[in-house]
Amino acid sequence: MTVYSACLTIIYSTLALRKSAMGISCRVFLLDQNDHLFRLPVTKFAQMLEEPAEHRFPSFSGQRIRAAEALVELIGREPTRVIRITFYILTFDDE
Repeated sequence: MTVYSACLTIIYSTLALRKSAMGISCRVFLLDQNDHLFRLPVTKFAQMLEEPAEHRFPSFSGQRIRAAEALVELIGREPTRVIRITFYILTFDDE
């Protein structure tokens, strides 16, 4: 199961439980060693994990980067609450 499909599974199951939710957004953030925050599209994050040779991030080369994936409930396209947050440590190759 890919990261993207896992995220969709969680979104659909959460929507089934909360009928009033208009939508749920999956958001991915990376925090570098200088505490700079980067928001990364979920599809780009999934591609990076599944095909690291094809989707490189030279600015993170040789580093361990903190990451967070958040599921955010949206009502009227406005964020209303954070449903779940998952944290990762990503290690990038020197190349």
